[in-house]
Amino acid sequence: MNSCFVRYYGNLKELTGREKRERHEILFNGSPGIKDVVESEGVPHTEVGLIIVNSLPAEWQYRLKDGDDCAVYPFFRDLDIRSVSRLPAQDYPEGRFVLDIHLGSLCKYLRMLGFDCYYNSGFKDRDIITVANKESRFILTRDRGILKNGAVLCGCLIRSIHPLEQLHQVLERFGLYSKIRPLIRCLKCNGVIESIPSDSVTGMLPENTKKYYNDFYRCVSCGTIYWKGSHYENMIKMIEGLFALIL
Repeated sequence: MNSCFVRYYGNLKELTGREKRERHEILFNGSPGIKDVVESEGVPHTEVGLIIVNSLPAEWQYRLKDGDDCAVYPFFRDLDIRSVSRLPAQDYPEGRFVLDIHLGSLCKYLRMLGFDCYYNSGFKDRDIITVANKESRFILTRDRGILKNGAVLCGCLIRSIHPLEQLHQVLERFGLYSKIRPLIRCLKCNGVIESIPSDSVTGMLPENTKKYYNDFYRCVSCGTIYWKGSHYENMIKMIEGLFALIL
């Protein structure tokens, strides 16, 4: 029986059992891959930004040896570690996501702030992974099982069950505060909203709407018409409330 020592840092600690939150010993036979060991302790590979084994950066293919000393780190938003880490870079365009079926409210908030979010309440895990890889999207999920799938390239495990806390985590993890562009996407389908002439919506609006509003917008994907009525004002207040809570 061989053994090694592993220590997790930062927010990776909360993903392991309490007894594993400090440097601890792992017993093993043969020479298992470090990815298998890390994920068996509850940490999906998508959450790991850097692995150090015996003071040297290691890759996921590293096979553990008796006596190894391992340190596992999360991603560092304000520190570029790409020149040090030997793990695959998560270099998908930031702000492009596919969300699992349990994150409908988070999807609404992200779209409201202008981020490109694919969501389908009928999706299975394999559908989420396919869309993520085909369209270069980060997977947002509360299901560790999805992120442990070897086919997943880029993802983020959402920790909280509360939508506003989830939103805060996503904005922090990907450094998206400077990229917020409120109300440029359709909340229903994720399409981009464009300005349209008022005469193009004749017969398409509730009675008397054109008497009180002059500016109209349409989703280029689903055709939904928007105007700056009470619904718009409520969303502006909601966004202001979001900023007050998350900034």
